Amino acid sequence: MSGVWVFKNGVVRLVENPAAESLDGSRQSSSTRRKVLVHTPSNEVITSYAVLEHKLWSLGWERYYEDPSLLQFHKRST
Repeated sequence: MSGVWVFKNGVVRLVENPAAESLDGSRQSSSTRRKVLVHTPSNEVITSYAVLEHKLWSLGWERYYEDPSLLQFHKRST
């Protein structure tokens, strides 16, 4: 899992080459700082899909398994 996770309008996508694309989708110079996904309350860096899934599960989210090629989650109903 390399690149930068971009959250925009409720949608997340992985930018594989963060030096070539900015957060708004436009091109940037190669002097861009490297960025990581961090769970702010715990200051935990999310280093893999497995870590992301575990963190979301611990926060009450469940994964949809209809399409195994997608990582989709929803909040468990109470």
